[in-house]
Amino acid sequence: MALIQTLEKIAQNQIPLPALDKWQQHNFLYRLLSSDTALRNTSSVLNNYYLVNQSSVHQNIMDIENDLFGGNLSGAQSKLMSWNPQNTRESTLKDYYTIRLNYALNNKQLTSADSIQLYNIATSCEQIHGYAVSFARAFYDMLYEQIHLWTDNCSTSSGQRKMQSDIYHPVSDANSNLKVVPNPAKESTVQLWCEECSDVNRIKIVALSGKILYEREAENITFPYTVHLPFSAGAYIVHIMERNGTTYTQKIILQNK
Repeated sequence: MALIQTLEKIAQNQIPLPALDKWQQHNFLYRLLSSDTALRNTSSVLNNYYLVNQSSVHQNIMDIENDLFGGNLSGAQSKLMSWNPQNTRESTLKDYYTIRLNYALNNKQLTSADSIQLYNIATSCEQIHGYAVSFARAFYDMLYEQIHLWTDNCSTSSGQRKMQSDIYHPVSDANSNLKVVPNPAKESTVQLWCEECSDVNRIKIVALSGKILYEREAENITFPYTVHLPFSAGAYIVHIMERNGTTYTQKIILQNK
């Protein structure tokens, strides 16, 4: 009964929350009611809420998901093109689903622009940009076939909480230990600097599609380390791995020459 009362309060906007958090609560509530007929039939408030919102953005998002992941790419494309986001979380979600659509249309390959945008979404603040951030991180990890540490770029001074995902191996703060010079780079040769790295035995550079573009294994790799990058413009991730399993990562942006 307590659950029903809480859900009814959400439906009636009786829980004081910031606008973005309230939007997300309504989105989750509509998804819940859509999937659980018995639940919404226990309350006239919840049933009326569900009926009223069947033409809302929340239903549109679910329709896009059903088309996109059900193989109806033309349907998903049409709905995405006609969607006019009303807040930051809607905009980020639209951007993420557009990336997924382009990925499906492009034979499961990411363009340079989509590679950069996916990484930017994955490294953004979930408190501002919503659950699309978690989706982007999961998609990124799927492409790489690994578990990555994600640290939210949230401002502690504004009261936004900083979160970290569960990991299975230590990964350093990309901005404090591993440096790429120059970055962004117009040249095809860059130097990697890692002052805190020790006993490094592997370096690899990976496209955001998950494809390994450069890999070297050696007994003891020292820094600075020079690497040639004959790749097209876009975003790439360099991984520095120590023998004990510690991994340092950094994003490289290659610009058109």
